[in-house]
Amino acid sequence: MCESKVILLREDGTRETVMDEAAIIRVNGEYVEVRGLLGESVTLKGAISEIDLMEHEITVK
Repeated sequence: MCESKVILLREDGTRETVMDEAAIIRVNGEYVEVRGLLGESVTLKGAISEIDLMEHEITVK
């Protein structure tokens, strides 16, 4: 499978894993909506700052 881990990078530099196996990511203005395979979803205020396809990680800042 090609799911990715979504990580929230906080202002203090700490990293929080928001979802381990995200399947869909939608950007809507200043929000990033993350959905998993089973329909679970998280909406974050921020912007995608990095997509690492080799490590399957997406960082939101």
